[in-house]
Amino acid sequence: MKHLASTQNPMVKRLFSLRKKSERAQQQRFLVEGERAISGFMDHGWTAHSLLLRKDREAPKTWRSEETFSASNAVLQKLTNHKNEPGYLAEFSMPEQSSLDPQLGGLVLYKISDPGNAGTLIRSAAAFGWQQVLLVAGVDPYAPKVVQASVGAIAGIQIHAVSEVDGVSALQNGADLAALVVDGGQDPKQMPAKARWLVIGSEAHGLPDDILGQCQEQISIPMASQVESLNAAVAGSIVACTLGKH
Repeated sequence: MKHLASTQNPMVKRLFSLRKKSERAQQQRFLVEGERAISGFMDHGWTAHSLLLRKDREAPKTWRSEETFSASNAVLQKLTNHKNEPGYLAEFSMPEQSSLDPQLGGLVLYKISDPGNAGTLIRSAAAFGWQQVLLVAGVDPYAPKVVQASVGAIAGIQIHAVSEVDGVSALQNGADLAALVVDGGQDPKQMPAKARWLVIGSEAHGLPDDILGQCQEQISIPMASQVESLNAAVAGSIVACTLGKH
């Protein structure tokens, strides 16, 4: 097994460059950290291009990689997004973009820029049987913190990313759009089971009027107390669970 000792190693420099969205787009590669997150990809049949292990770690026998390296603490610390490096790092290719199925429904993340919220919602989509996630502007789904927050669940979801200009136009003539709003909407427990697109806006700005105008339904979560609103990831996950196919 080859050993990566120096942070100046060309391969280490290339992997480090994948922290930038532009480099991920150009190389069509992204990084995944930690045993749980990497296992999420491996469990869905993915094979890593390269796998880096701290010298005291071994890869599970079910993991697949084209190349495996041992790496120094300095190298792993340079590449990690964590305060303490987790000892495992994998490089994967971005999947080929599959065709969006407007009739199937899924989650729409509208201008959600917080990577933790985006990753959590992707994880909830996978958990509750939503097969597609459409990201309109907002965060890069393959940013390290998004992948980490999804705990590898992103590996089993069809991800589609479009610009703000495109918006939800790709969903025309498909399943109904249901906007998640703070109040005034239907109780998700009272809504009929059917294919739909659950549209979730950012916590700070919600959904703009033009997007709300394209939604056939509006959903609100009844709350017992006078809490103003829930975190976008929490609210979206609750409704995804209530209306999901799990």
